Amino acid sequence: RQRRDTYWETRGLNQRGHWALNGGRFAEAEADLLETLRGYEHLNDRASQGPVCQLLGDVCRRRLDPDRAQTFAERALALTRDCGLREHEASTLNLLGHLAEDREDLPCAIAWYEAALAIARDIGQPRAESWHLTSLGLAHLDAGEDARALEELHAALAITLSSGNRRWQGVCRSSIGRVRYAAGDFDGAIAEYDAALALYEEVGEPTAGARMMRALAWYCAGRRAEADAALREVAAQLRVRRDRGRAPRPAADDPVLPAGVGPADRDPGRAVHVPRRRRVLRDPGRAGRPDGHQPRRPDRGPVRRDARVRPR
Repeated sequence: RQRRDTYWETRGLNQRGHWALNGGRFAEAEADLLETLRGYEHLNDRASQGPVCQLLGDVCRRRLDPDRAQTFAERALALTRDCGLREHEASTLNLLGHLAEDREDLPCAIAWYEAALAIARDIGQPRAESWHLTSLGLAHLDAGEDARALEELHAALAITLSSGNRRWQGVCRSSIGRVRYAAGDFDGAIAEYDAALALYEEVGEPTAGARMMRALAWYCAGRRAEADAALREVAAQLRVRRDRGRAPRPAADDPVLPAGVGPADRDPGRAVHVPRRRRVLRDPGRAGRPDGHQPRRPDRGPVRRDARVRPR
């Protein structure tokens, strides 16, 4: 009976941690998920520990704690592989890809995403395949491979159109808009962001990221008044959410503007550089590269690394 009570208490903590994570309350999510992990360890339920470790890695990454995020992600990968949880293994590989991107190690990130995509295709998960294709496309965009990024994002959009997932259709449209914007096709970017915003509003998804990017595209296309009004509206919306004590819910397309950089600082017709996501760790030697490459830092010489898991 005591074991059964522990099981149901752990299940409840797990659900509460999910709700806190979806609501942007990351400190609460971490506390609940840590208690969940302890409960599953007490029950010796290794199959449930892996997905919880993957969520804890995601929470730590969002809380800008990359070392703990990497530790939880590696533990999750080992557990999911050991238990044969291939869908969760692919999700963990995607998380490792994001952590590699945060370190600005794009070849490593692309390798993780490709490994996750291969699993999703092997087990027949179209929704996961679309997710991993989107991550891969945006990584190729960051690497300067615009044509390949566009191809992968259109493939992801085709999957979501067939499955009817309106929210992820918006994410794909917004991501394609990011590629159009980077290529200087501002009218094309505006059209994609218009489509993404319509989909986001239909399903109740936060729109601040897409609206900000559309405003930047408006400015670069010469529509400065509309851009300035839109940016003020987005800033006011985020201030209201902050004053209510709730962190803005992170969306897949949220941009991070460099400090002091905005439309008023640039000339019309020239794209404003917007990194895809905040880089939380700039040490390229923090984790291993899948190809065994030994990064060097000019000021410190070769990077010493401990043994770390690598994509298969």
